[in-house]
Amino acid sequence: MSRGKRKMLVGIATIIFVVAFNFGYFFAGSPVGVTYQAQVQNMGWQAWKSNGDGAGTEGKSLRVEGVKMKLTNAPSNTSIEYQVYVQNKGWQPVVSNGQVAGITDKSLRIEAIKLTLKNMPGYKVQYQVYVQNVGWQNWVSDGQVAGTTGKSLRIEGLKVKITPKTPTIPTIPTKGYTGAYVKQNLYSLGFVDKNGGLTLNPYGAKGGSNYSQLGFTVGSGNRDMSLLIYQSSPEIDQKIKVILNWILPTKGLYLYNVLDTPTLKSKTLELDGRTVIIRVTSYGVALDFSKIK
Repeated sequence: MSRGKRKMLVGIATIIFVVAFNFGYFFAGSPVGVTYQAQVQNMGWQAWKSNGDGAGTEGKSLRVEGVKMKLTNAPSNTSIEYQVYVQNKGWQPVVSNGQVAGITDKSLRIEAIKLTLKNMPGYKVQYQVYVQNVGWQNWVSDGQVAGTTGKSLRIEGLKVKITPKTPTIPTIPTKGYTGAYVKQNLYSLGFVDKNGGLTLNPYGAKGGSNYSQLGFTVGSGNRDMSLLIYQSSPEIDQKIKVILNWILPTKGLYLYNVLDTPTLKSKTLELDGRTVIIRVTSYGVALDFSKIK
């Protein structure tokens, strides 16, 4: 869908959510990523690598002695933390955001590494290492050990990437859920409580509004609920379809297709026993769902 902006209007007694429907890619051109650098035996610090590219060497029998890592296109309150297991020294202190892990002036090999993300509940960090006499190990994530300990085997290369977490998607109901019931199910999709409603933000409740992807609020009176769509990506679009199918079991995908047009205009639809109000403003689109009649 066409790109737009989002804005939240706060009333005295209620919160009205106005949505920018932006089906495309979440922050297209500026995804959250990671860059990393390795100090290699006899070579020193190599050039920075990013997002799954290989750092270090493979097949040259050269040890990695130090690593540095930092996030890209991420809020200031987030970080990537990493810890390395060093020859004859064991696990070293956890460091983060560009600090050096390892011992870079004593010719000591790194044998294992662990990575975690801070304040990024919607993402996971995945990493893979090339180990002496073993080759590339399987990818691991979020604090798991990559490499070996107690075997005197050097790490020669590594790859790191940041990926969105994929939640378990609940099934479609035979009858549309109420707003209160939808709210309870949204936690399984990664939503968290914020400002009287729910938000889907890769950085959780502390994430800035510019990073909000979806939002939801239970209504009052005849308005059962409102759905907010701020950003889009293949993963987010899947969740949008799931939510619409919860609300409109036979017409959820129809509504998705109605919204997925650059010429969308304000309109009212009658779908699966609900009145669905689509309001297009200069700020975006608001979707309000009445109670089932």
